[in-house]
Amino acid sequence: MATEGDVLAQGQGGAFTRDAADAYVEALEFTLAEIGQPTTFEVGERGQIHDALAAGFADLPVEVQVDLANARPLWTRYRSEWGTLPLQAKQEFAYYILALAYGEQAAGQALGLSAGDAEGSEGYNPSVDDMIGNVPGTTDCWGSAGCTGYDAGTGTYTFESYE
Repeated sequence: MATEGDVLAQGQGGAFTRDAADAYVEALEFTLAEIGQPTTFEVGERGQIHDALAAGFADLPVEVQVDLANARPLWTRYRSEWGTLPLQAKQEFAYYILALAYGEQAAGQALGLSAGDAEGSEGYNPSVDDMIGNVPGTTDCWGSAGCTGYDAGTGTYTFESYE
């Protein structure tokens, strides 16, 4: 059980703790690595991400609050099942994690999704660019997501068709 000092924010969806914030950052680092942008956030950057998420936590949709409050068990489950997850589940997870950090548009671009293909963060767009620098420009394919190419001129990916 979290102690009072471990709680960063409280909302209708639960308590957002340091451990939950750490789990989210771990999931973000993992997701960035999966799209070809391996990133390790330094202690100060992690603190800025924690602070930004905590500051906006109460204003998030309740469903997002619940997910963030339960980030540790959710991340543990996804990490352990990653190799067996279907492509769509991987893309949805990656989109959700990236959208919380960088906004829905940047998440969709990083994954090569059109606006209609993306679902996830319910409009949560914190100013993480100010916290951790520019949105990473991805230049590699995310092979496990069926990526077949990257166009540096447009910053878009092409994906295998599963239809």
